[in-house]
Amino acid sequence: MTIFSPLDRPGSRLYHDFLRRVPAIADRFAQLDPNAEFLQRRASAGISRKRLQNLATTSLAPFAPSPQQQQSIDRLGDSQSTLVITGQQVGLFGGPMYTLLKIGTAVRVASEWSAQFGTPVIPVYWLEDNDHDAKEASTVTMDGVTQTTFWDGSDERQPVSRRTFSAADVERIRLLIDQISGPYAEDVTGSLRRMYSDGVPWADAMIDVLSPFLREWGVVVIRASNIIKEGYHAPLLHRLLDVGAERTLNILDTAAQRLTAGGYHVQIAPTTIPLFRLDETGRHRIDDVESRRADIAAHPESYMPSALLRPILQDAVLPTAATVLGPAEVAYHAEMREFYAALGVDMPVPLPRHGLTLLDARTERNLGKEHRSAPDFFAGWSDLERQLVTELGDDVLPAIDEAAITNVFLPYIEAAKGIDPTLVATVESAAASTRSSLENLSAKLRSALKKKNTQRLERQRALHQILFPFDAPQERAYPVAFWQARFGSDALRIIVDTVTATPLGSHVVFGVSDLVHEAQP
Repeated sequence: MTIFSPLDRPGSRLYHDFLRRVPAIADRFAQLDPNAEFLQRRASAGISRKRLQNLATTSLAPFAPSPQQQQSIDRLGDSQSTLVITGQQVGLFGGPMYTLLKIGTAVRVASEWSAQFGTPVIPVYWLEDNDHDAKEASTVTMDGVTQTTFWDGSDERQPVSRRTFSAADVERIRLLIDQISGPYAEDVTGSLRRMYSDGVPWADAMIDVLSPFLREWGVVVIRASNIIKEGYHAPLLHRLLDVGAERTLNILDTAAQRLTAGGYHVQIAPTTIPLFRLDETGRHRIDDVESRRADIAAHPESYMPSALLRPILQDAVLPTAATVLGPAEVAYHAEMREFYAALGVDMPVPLPRHGLTLLDARTERNLGKEHRSAPDFFAGWSDLERQLVTELGDDVLPAIDEAAITNVFLPYIEAAKGIDPTLVATVESAAASTRSSLENLSAKLRSALKKKNTQRLERQRALHQILFPFDAPQERAYPVAFWQARFGSDALRIIVDTVTATPLGSHVVFGVSDLVHEAQP
């Protein structure tokens, strides 16, 4: 197991400065560290505890909570309890592996803060099923080369919460399931065929895939769509109306300008008020929010947030103490401090998630054969290929030394002149034959080297596809179920527990051989 500081990994200047707590970025967050007073204030926020418990119970349906989850739901009733939350959109086969890392980070921090502050801190997974990006929710890679989607492009404005699998969806998904391989593939693929069946909601399948982890860790699930359906966000909508569209955009624009002035990027450029109207055809942008004041008051369930309002809705409804974020999420949260304040909501403590590169048995074996380590592949393939070609260049082949050949045959030519001048031609023919033989030998060696290099390039390319697919960290590409098939759910849970015991934000390279060490007392 190798642990890397996030500062040693590729990342934006904004994210690295957030980790370093450079004032220009640190000041974009209201609370960087927890304390008892802050947790106490956050414990009093949000909807009633009874509503919160009901929300947690209905969000898990149709699945029954595990004993650990039920204990967490019971603790939601404690007026002193707070949450460490992390969220993710619906994804095929459990979503990319970083989804599980975010949840694991929340579990670790919740446990540590519970012990530190002496009050219940509960890990929560916010399932963002209000999102309408069906293409993203239905796309997956199984080979690190191609990305495949099962969605047919229909009803593109509908939120994912309204989507169920059709028979055609299931047929396409099962082709993807058939590509899953590994020691545990039979169990995993059997479960996936049950989970992804005709009529099952997309969001239910996501929870089902993650259940071995959520259940064991006692993670509470909150579906964003249930909050909208119940209208629990209505008070926040009224505050948004009081702030008004013009002031909202001014607040967000000013924050974006501050980031730009500091040389940082703006993750989400504000263009309209961050609110959608929901009807039978799906989500729609709102041009004139003021004209909808009466409708918003009467039908809050018909209005949902876009990205720059979603976290505030979450923290207005829930007693959130901290939120676990990826690099892109840190970037757009950096735009929101003044917006939180304008809407009267405390901004929770932002926590960087952990990172992970997994090495299954085959990858470890191939790395050994190539005398490489995983970090050697943490770069774009074009750069690596160029470097490898240089390393494997044909400079290992000796050049044909004409002078040496001449020097070898010159004494024979001189001897032939003195003995029998007619033999000079024979000696010269022998010299020419030697040159030809060496040229043929060089050609054969060069051909063999090219073949050897091609094979090695192919092996290195295959390693890159598993370690840094699409020139990006592995955790962003392969889904949770892909790794379940290669490690098993129990081992994968141990791996995430081990990774999240490292400092926040760390990136860990973990191989199957490391499991042996983890299993030792």
